[in-house]
This record gives sequence, structure tokens and C-alpha cells, in this order.
Amino acid sequence: MDKITSWAALVRAFRRAQRLTQQEAAQLLGVSQPTLSRWESGRQVPDSRTRRRLRELMETLTGVRRRLLEAIVTQSPVAQLLMDGELRVLGLSEPLARLLDRAPRDLMGRHEPRQHPLGPHSAETLARLEQEGLARGEVAFAECYDMLSDRQGRRIATRQLWVPVDVGDGSLLMRAEVGRIDEEAYRAALDVGDRVRVTRVREVVGIPELADAPPPLPTRTSGQS
Repeated sequence: MDKITSWAALVRAFRRAQRLTQQEAAQLLGVSQPTLSRWESGRQVPDSRTRRRLRELMETLTGVRRRLLEAIVTQSPVAQLLMDGELRVLGLSEPLARLLDRAPRDLMGRHEPRQHPLGPHSAETLARLEQEGLARGEVAFAECYDMLSDRQGRRIATRQLWVPVDVGDGSLLMRAEVGRIDEEAYRAALDVGDRVRVTRVREVVGIPELADAPPPLPTRTSGQS
């Protein structure tokens, strides 16, 4: 990726991750909307001083967003976990720690693939999401099933919801919510299909349905009976 393309992609990804319009992002960055548009299209590259200022601002905002995510997960009243693209645990809630009968600090950081807090198939789950277009923003969420183990080695059947989160710095975090289920329900879920069930963004927003939708009904005017 050349310098023009890389800056265009970086600015565009940052704006979308922060859910800003071009006008809002331009005001935040201290430039005009046409200038921002030229950056995003690759027709212009910011000068070195502006690039340095942009990176500082982006790092500040994405750092704030990352810390907010960590705080939300840590304080959550349900069992959930936040991890990076290498499955390193960045934060987890007290209910999840209790479920695993572990101290939260013992579950932070990196883990051997088969010893991951979300189960021995976590690396396979991530690989499946990558195959489904995770890096391209095509994955909305994934429902998955895995068997966890607590500190005593007791088995815990779980249903998990993995949701990718773009913090705006080119990296993706994964937020996973964990629910305990009985082993019969766990086996039944595996019997009827794949252990990982991916829902893509286009399925959520209903792009095919919108394209095929019938025209709206005519609006009645005051002169019609």
C-alpha cells in the first residue's frame, strides 16, 4: 500500500469508527470538509506537520475509546470479556471470573490456545471469523459454543456471542458475552449445525431485502376520500 492509499484508508477508517460525518470529522481535525474529502479519496496527502497532529489526535481518541470499552466490560453485570486480534485478554467482568472460579487478574493477558478463558476452540473461532471477512468489516457477530473449565477442572458448557469492535486505529477488538447452558443443550446445538454461526453485516442491514422492496404506498391527500 502506497503512502497516498494508506493515508486515505487510515483517515476514512478513523472517521467511520468514530461515527462521524465528513463535516464533523473535518471540524474535529481543524480542516475544511473538501480537504478531508480529498484525503479520503487519495487525491491529497496531509503534510508532515498535519500528519503528526492527526496521528496524535487519532491515538488520543482511539485510546479513550479503548479504555471506555475496557471499563464497560470490567463493570458489566454479565459474564463478558474483551480481547485483541491475538486473543489477548484486555478486560473481563467479575461474573465471568466467578464462573471460572478464578481471580480476574489471573485471566488477563495472553493464554495458550487450548487454555483460553473462552474455551479450547477460541483460536479456531477467530480463524473462522477471519475467513468470513472479519478484517473487511463483513462480520456483524458470531454465535459460538465451547466447553470451558474452571479452576477445579469442572466442565462448563457455554453459548457465546462474539462482536467485533473497530476502535479506529486499524485494529479490531473482540467483545464476547458468555452464557452458561446445560450440557444437553450444548450437545443439541452442536448436533444441528456448525459450532460457530456467523452473521454477516449484510444480513443484519437487509441489503437484498431493501433492494427488492416494493415501492411505498401513495400518500393520501386532504382532497381524497
